[in-house]
Amino acid sequence: MAPEDFARQRRGIVLSRIATGDWDLVVIAHSSFTMLPLSADLVTAFRDKETDRLRAYLEEQRATATSSDEKRSLKQIERAIKRLEERLQSMADSIARDSARTIAWEELGLDMLIVDEAHAYKNLFVPTRLTNIAGLPSAHSQRALDMRIKTWDLLQRQKKVVFLTATPIMNTIGEAYVMQLYLQEQQLEAVGIHHFDEWVSLYAQPKMAFEMKPDGGGFRMNTRLATFVNLPEMSALWRQVLNLRTKAQMGLPEPELVTGKVIPVVVPPSAALKRYVQSLVARADDVRSGRVDPSVDNMLRVVGDGHKAALDIRLVVPKAPRTRRSKIGALVANVAQLYHTYVPLRGTQLVFCDLATPKGSGRGAEEPPTRITLAEPQGEASEGAQEVETAEERWLSNFVYYEIRDGLVASGVARHEIAFIHDCATKAQRDALFAAVNEGRVRVLLGSTGKMSVGMNVQQRLIALHNLDCPWRPGDLEQRHGRILRQGNQWPTCYIFSYLTEGSFDAYLYQLVESKARFIEQAMAGEITARTVEDTSDVVLSAAEIKAIASGNPQIVYGFLTSAPDRVVSSCRFLTEQCQRFSSRGQEVDLWAPTPSGSQIGHNSASCCARSQPGPRPTLPPHSSAPRVG
Repeated sequence: MAPEDFARQRRGIVLSRIATGDWDLVVIAHSSFTMLPLSADLVTAFRDKETDRLRAYLEEQRATATSSDEKRSLKQIERAIKRLEERLQSMADSIARDSARTIAWEELGLDMLIVDEAHAYKNLFVPTRLTNIAGLPSAHSQRALDMRIKTWDLLQRQKKVVFLTATPIMNTIGEAYVMQLYLQEQQLEAVGIHHFDEWVSLYAQPKMAFEMKPDGGGFRMNTRLATFVNLPEMSALWRQVLNLRTKAQMGLPEPELVTGKVIPVVVPPSAALKRYVQSLVARADDVRSGRVDPSVDNMLRVVGDGHKAALDIRLVVPKAPRTRRSKIGALVANVAQLYHTYVPLRGTQLVFCDLATPKGSGRGAEEPPTRITLAEPQGEASEGAQEVETAEERWLSNFVYYEIRDGLVASGVARHEIAFIHDCATKAQRDALFAAVNEGRVRVLLGSTGKMSVGMNVQQRLIALHNLDCPWRPGDLEQRHGRILRQGNQWPTCYIFSYLTEGSFDAYLYQLVESKARFIEQAMAGEITARTVEDTSDVVLSAAEIKAIASGNPQIVYGFLTSAPDRVVSSCRFLTEQCQRFSSRGQEVDLWAPTPSGSQIGHNSASCCARSQPGPRPTLPPHSSAPRVG
């Protein structure tokens, strides 16, 4: 059923059809699911059950609380209980005001609930007395609460609930508990786990470690839930409801990455960026010392500004001149080169950027011109060119997408083969755009993670994916990469690039992704033998490599090199194998793979010998073969 079927005028008819019809399956969108109304009696029963459980837990903790910190945390639980009561009471009151003839959730006659992309309901708040520890669930969305009540009702009535997702843990360690709370609350209570704090005491462990400050101005000690303990027991409990199938187990055909991993593209910082990062250090000190009102400046704003500056300094300093070497310029150069390389086979590319997304229509007379000259994207070749920019252009530079497009057009990319996902306002428009990408009529598609991840299938001709910025959650990065590393892609190998500005907030953002990805991979491992796991995996080491490169600190780079020398050996082995493949075909090529130090390891198929190349890669690695057809 389409979302428009649940409009107020038609909702009663649709609910009646669901309740009275003999349906095998009723398919509705996520946005429509919350429109299946709950009854006031059901909401009241859930409220009484939850508040009684939380108040019993509160009394248990009050009897043992002795320190001032523990007593303070109890007050936080009290406030959380009160907020939950108020929200549920508000839901019950709003239901009571509706028509008494409305068919409620429990009257629809459902025997099973199957939820695709179930991670969309992860933001369920769980009261806890743990304080000052990063990695705890803190959000509480209405959509998640609605799902919690409905799944609780079905399981109470001995019905079935199935969650489907490729990323059950998107961001924090607490999301594992949230998934268990949805699906196996009774099993948790049977083993004595009635609250999140009891789950943490059994299966998680706070860990103190040095990490880079958000302002990039040094390091700090931070306590974070980043370690799993008692893994066999937790795995045995979780796997009562978890059926994990990896890509390798399913044997799905998908392309491999050229060089075997994501290619980092690091650009040097401008003088303006260096000065701005130092100003962020001062701002952060003022925030921490309380010299500035939180409504005027706070750490969230500091981190947000640092994130923007890492992409382009003009997003935070509108009067700053356009830098000759930037992430946008590097992106334009790589996209244009791949575009021209794969013209005969119509290879397509995706560009992800969550910042400075188009705010206008993006078409016609309202489109903001950026007027990039042909020489500007060429970097060193334009050192002697005079850079002229009007105040209007500086203001319009907030629209990064338009600057990328104009740069691509100046590099010879056809204007009609570049598209923004933001130009599509309806499902029909998006479907038409996706078909154009799969057919090669649109060869460069730009968009944000929210609009170009879950549910987008444009992989048939995708040769490259570009991360212009870093998302906050490793699950989002995995969803991005899943657009190209996907069955149905006709290429046997492909590229993924991540663009970073040295000495910027990029290092801190990739550090967050590394910390979170480490936990997620441990939790989702198919076979667990150790009782405690905190070692990084190959995927996490790749993120750690990017963090070390972007930090601009030689000591950090050295620390990474000493901890992962086998990465260089692995790159050598990969390049040797690739060169031997080309040599057997009578082809002579040069292949380059980045090392953790930021230099490259190179091989030539004629000589098949390794050599090191400092500095940026001279050209993109050539592709291994034509795409698979079919």
